[in-house]
Amino acid sequence: MLELENLSVKYKTSNKWNLKNINFHLEKGQLVVFAGKSGSGKSTLAQAILGLIPKFVPAEIRGKILINGVSIEQLSRLDLIRTIGYIPQYPSDFITNMLVEEEIAFPLENLSFPRTVIQERISETVKVTEVEHLKDRIMTELSSGEIQRVELCSSLVSYPSILVLDEPMARIDPASEIKIAETLKKLSEKGHLVIVFEHRLDYLFSLADKIYFIENGTIIKSGKSNELISELTGVDLPEIYLLAEKLGVKKSLQSEDGKKELIESILN
Repeated sequence: MLELENLSVKYKTSNKWNLKNINFHLEKGQLVVFAGKSGSGKSTLAQAILGLIPKFVPAEIRGKILINGVSIEQLSRLDLIRTIGYIPQYPSDFITNMLVEEEIAFPLENLSFPRTVIQERISETVKVTEVEHLKDRIMTELSSGEIQRVELCSSLVSYPSILVLDEPMARIDPASEIKIAETLKKLSEKGHLVIVFEHRLDYLFSLADKIYFIENGTIIKSGKSNELISELTGVDLPEIYLLAEKLGVKKSLQSEDGKKELIESILN
């Protein structure tokens, strides 16, 4: 469904390649995580998949990005909007309406959908994302985690086959992280290709169907979670204690061996 062939990206302001020879093939029904430290190339890869690079962000791009075998260069902006739902790293910066229901409806109103269809889709997506109780709230009154879920709901109303989230776990509390992770897994099981760019893997790690580790613009490792435990030493796990406590796992994190043992216990 989504395929990258030898993708390389270099910003006009940079003297080095920010992404180098990225290759992968992803299918519907998968929850896929691209993990790495800040500056590793995650956001650049997300923007390339969305078509923001090089159309809106000046950059040199080599290689191919294909959706269902078609290059994104051949897809119109409307095609991309209908195919890919996007939740940015700072969703609160992109709020366009005061009321939650209006915020969710905005993408469909922008596409001139009939009001009856908009209402039907809102009713469906608020249930899937579990934000029914927020429908009549004001956006400025919501917590960061609630905003994240509302924006996820808003991205779903156009029925995109692909969902792209840029660091959805940033600036939200552990309870919201768990809820977001569980919702994303549920969406993948409903047939969406869910792609998450994130370095906080506390609650996503064991749910992901596949994980790619990015370092200096290159994919250095990929596989299932239980195959990549040894690669977690460089990934941020600030809330691992809470997850361990939630699952009744008691292991020491005083050493890297202790961390690996804890993660293995959680996965099992």
